[in-house]
Amino acid sequence: MGRHWKDLDPSLHPDRKALAEAIRDLRTNSGKTAEQVAKDVPCSKGAVSLVESGRRLPSPAMFKGIVKSTGGNPRSEKLAKIYAAAAAAVGLISGIADIIDRLWRR
Repeated sequence: MGRHWKDLDPSLHPDRKALAEAIRDLRTNSGKTAEQVAKDVPCSKGAVSLVESGRRLPSPAMFKGIVKSTGGNPRSEKLAKIYAAAAAAVGLISGIADIIDRLWRR
């Protein structure tokens, strides 16, 4: 039986919501559990859940680890733009060039 997602907090910034949904979709489509992804990253299952709920913005390294763990392409421009927009929404990164540099050089 599949997991039924709770609706994301309606007060979330749209870019943070888009990131949470993208990460949820990656993990769901990969067939992995939050525990399996957490082991791969490595981080806690709770940290993965916080990211998927939009309550936590992952670091660039954590984001890259989640994407790789779920079979996504960490060099995907689409994913990088979603992450960069969410990071900019909370004032962490000014734009796409910063995030691409942080993700691709590690």
